[in-house]
Amino acid sequence: MTQPFIFVASYPVKPNMLEKIQDRCRSVAALVQSNEPQLLAFHFYLDEARGRLGVIQVHPDAASVERHLTVIAEHLAAASDWFDLEGGEEHWFGTPPDDLTRYAVEHGETVDAFAVHVAGFTRSLTASPVG
Repeated sequence: MTQPFIFVASYPVKPNMLEKIQDRCRSVAALVQSNEPQLLAFHFYLDEARGRLGVIQVHPDAASVERHLTVIAEHLAAASDWFDLEGGEEHWFGTPPDDLTRYAVEHGETVDAFAVHVAGFTRSLTASPVG
């Protein structure tokens, strides 16, 4: 049985970019929703002060992450225009694909990785997506 891969991250929003980043998040979410039917969950959140952007992704397996990186490649290339990658925090739950590990190393990202699955389950949602 393959294990899910969960990505949780937060990044500081660059000054005067709040409205643009919200538009960008909606655009990326729509792109992902229409091109990645395998993805179990994909959400952006802002903190109450609107100074940090959080993202949560729940993938069924590492192969889903590889597909995701391909789908959002253009977004990733421009991500530093919208938020501060250097001040970000990333947490990986599950064994990441080599492409994601390579990307993190190339971009000097610090990642907390939890690769050993101990217990848990994933439920399928039958309700329509939030948003």
